[in-house]
Amino acid sequence: MNEDVIARNPVAVVRRPKVGSDTQSTGLDRDELAALIREARNDGPRTNALVLLLAMNGLRISEALGADASDLDTERGHRVLRITRKGGKKSTIPLAPGPQRR
Repeated sequence: MNEDVIARNPVAVVRRPKVGSDTQSTGLDRDELAALIREARNDGPRTNALVLLLAMNGLRISEALGADASDLDTERGHRVLRITRKGGKKSTIPLAPGPQRR
């Protein structure tokens, strides 16, 4: 299967601009989040699941993308996901109701 893989990362040497640590950003508001979820749902089930994991469970993108179906489990009647946090720390998080839908 050809996935249009390129031999070299074209942005490997690009430096991001310095941004102060004092940000005024508070994240998405309710309407923006609803629009994002709506678009993710329209894009397909994989995009929908990823956006819901990020938005409803507060996962970092690396945590969500590093998870596998075998990392899903049930504890005390709740669906949980085992993830690897920043720094390699293992964690088990309860899932919000949205990502559990099939």
